[in-house]
Amino acid sequence: MAATHAEKEGRAKGVDLLLSVALLLTFLHHYWYSNDLFTGIPSFGSFNPNALLNLILIRLNERYDLFLHPLITKIVVFFLLILYSIGSRGKIDPSIKVKQVYLYASMGTILYFLNIYFLYQS
Repeated sequence: MAATHAEKEGRAKGVDLLLSVALLLTFLHHYWYSNDLFTGIPSFGSFNPNALLNLILIRLNERYDLFLHPLITKIVVFFLLILYSIGSRGKIDPSIKVKQVYLYASMGTILYFLNIYFLYQS
């Protein structure tokens, strides 16, 4: 049974939501572990973005233990990116070989997780 246009559009919105959540979690991850970079964000009158972000992050950490270790957040974002990659149907290029896909995927995964060692040394 063929999917209607509305079903395809709904699936596309759901897949885009996965990417948006992954990017938001990546930003929050960097805000939590590299807080010194974001201390210069100015306040707008009585509105303080740093206080709001800290409140959101503390609640996320208390509820889901998302920021106990940098690896936890990276695994969650990696899982969301894998779901996004599976859900988004891009153009198929016949010149790309399976070996190239595995090579690029393994190199990207190694670089993605290896930077924890370089960025978050205590």
